[in-house]
Amino acid sequence: MKVIKPTFFDALNIAGAERIHSQTIAWIFSLPDTILSDKRKSKTLCKLFGIETNQIFSNIKADTEIGRIDILINSDNYQFAVEIKLTSSEHTEQTNRYEIPLKLRSTNKQIQYAFLTLTDEKAKNQNWKNITFKELKNCLEPLKDVEDEKVKIFLSEYIDTLDNLTSVFEKFLNNPCDFPNVFKDGNKSKHEKETQKIDVLDYVRTNQLETIFQKAFLHNLTKDFPCYVEIRETRGVALAQIVVDKFKYKDTQFDLGLQLQGKTLKINLRGEDYGNSTKDLIDTHLTDCFERTFRNQNTYRKLNNPKRKAYLSVSRRLPIEIYEFEKQVLIRLINNDLKFIEEKRQDFYKLL
Repeated sequence: MKVIKPTFFDALNIAGAERIHSQTIAWIFSLPDTILSDKRKSKTLCKLFGIETNQIFSNIKADTEIGRIDILINSDNYQFAVEIKLTSSEHTEQTNRYEIPLKLRSTNKQIQYAFLTLTDEKAKNQNWKNITFKELKNCLEPLKDVEDEKVKIFLSEYIDTLDNLTSVFEKFLNNPCDFPNVFKDGNKSKHEKETQKIDVLDYVRTNQLETIFQKAFLHNLTKDFPCYVEIRETRGVALAQIVVDKFKYKDTQFDLGLQLQGKTLKINLRGEDYGNSTKDLIDTHLTDCFERTFRNQNTYRKLNNPKRKAYLSVSRRLPIEIYEFEKQVLIRLINNDLKFIEEKRQDFYKLL
């Protein structure tokens, strides 16, 4: 494995801090014209946001944490809004909620939106351009030749930090089995994690990248599935919820599907509005029908009754950790279970 060359940001253990990236990017686009001209800033922005015309924006300055937006880059006629997700994912429809206040505040300017992530997570709002840290690094690379020596050093350190982040992520995606700590330490606090002897593994620990890497692993695993897949996490452990079908029971809409989290597979049903649901939506009749259909089939032996939310499942444990499977073997295993749910769902609905 490639040896990480620690940068200033790495030495201070801040390479994984989203706020540091916001402030550094804002600093770059706020450099005086004598150090970094509007022409060069404009070229970088056009490349980053995918603007085909080589426009030159005037009076470019950037701020952070404006109206909850991580970075807001202003020019005379344009605004560029950037939301950063490094160790976390989009939540509570952020890209949808942030767009309206920006439009109200900037009625006389064209607004470009960017959703910047390490793992190429997609924004929930399609008006936001998805940009990766690798693309950011490539766009900033030409700026290393600035003449101001202090700026050049700091800018180079930041670009090298982006290179460390992206190269470690790419190594993980190519060989997840080489990163067991990603799957074992996601639910641990930083001080509970053991220092790793291999530098790329310890880089994950230092920057607390375990959970977001797990999510990327599950996305890469399920991206070609025909079903709707929701990837999220509970207590630092990522899960993939695969929705096979929807059904209605006593005026409540439910999802029927398969969940993969850690070594556990669950055939489950949950209230479609799961976050606002309560366990009393699942009565004894629904539980009995579900159990009769899916329990003690395909080694799904354990019944998990609702606790607080409308969620019922039967589960089984995999013989090895998910990262130890060959990818195609694991995909085939999941597809077999999805096929089983497809075949049994009509029996379940008849019992209802």
